[in-house]
Amino acid sequence: MIIKGGVMEHKFGTYENEKFGWDVEKLFEASKNIPSEELNLETIDLNQYDYQWSKSKNSMADALWHFERIHNANLTYPIIINEENEIMDGWHRIIKAKCLGIIKIKCVRIKMPDPDFCLI
Repeated sequence: MIIKGGVMEHKFGTYENEKFGWDVEKLFEASKNIPSEELNLETIDLNQYDYQWSKSKNSMADALWHFERIHNANLTYPIIINEENEIMDGWHRIIKAKCLGIIKIKCVRIKMPDPDFCLI
């Protein structure tokens, strides 16, 4: 299984792929009553993802904001993955778990709700 990434823009509370965007609150709602499972973090190759801190300027303040989110990430909450194995929410938890040497993390797999907006 290959786990894919997307762009998570926490400042605006959305998840975006190449074509569409979703309000993260809707993703949380869609995942509420789904039992979690264990995801082996070795299936996520961080080298395949480009990451930018924000959509505009990537300042050190942006980096600090993300480092604080990683440090404070609560690993008891599952990450959210869609039916195409795209990570929709949970990158800060994934990074924290990898930094701590944790091999598995909780995840929920959701059926994608209709997008909230179109990017193309």
